[in-house]
Amino acid sequence: MTLSELHNKLQETGVPSESYYLHGLYGSSNDDGKVALSINRGKHFIEYEIYRMSRGQRTTENVFTEESKACEYLFKKIRDSWILKKIHQIQDLKNMSIEARLVASGLKDEFEYCLAHDKTRAVYLLRWLEVEQSVINSLVH
Repeated sequence: MTLSELHNKLQETGVPSESYYLHGLYGSSNDDGKVALSINRGKHFIEYEIYRMSRGQRTTENVFTEESKACEYLFKKIRDSWILKKIHQIQDLKNMSIEARLVASGLKDEFEYCLAHDKTRAVYLLRWLEVEQSVINSLVH
């Protein structure tokens, strides 16, 4: 995945471009308060640095030497942050059925896919939706 493909994939997922910064090429025009990627000349290789800027403090989270690996990592990070933000905006989540939680969060299709192909991710999705562990165990295992 390239930076351009990452940006397009985030747009398709519904993540607002103001919530991330991709080396000044895509996303927000500044990196303050955002998950960000910058491309730097390292000692031996081009480096793709994933960081967060907060109040002028830059905290490096990870550095990659391959654009595709950096973009895959960043996509998952930004997508999951966006999902969690959407979940926190759902009112009365705990009083909803699991089906209603999946629909309200937009995770129904992903959950069904994960049940068949990635049970670990399915468990994470249910935990994010505040499903009790005993129910998760019965659904996923």
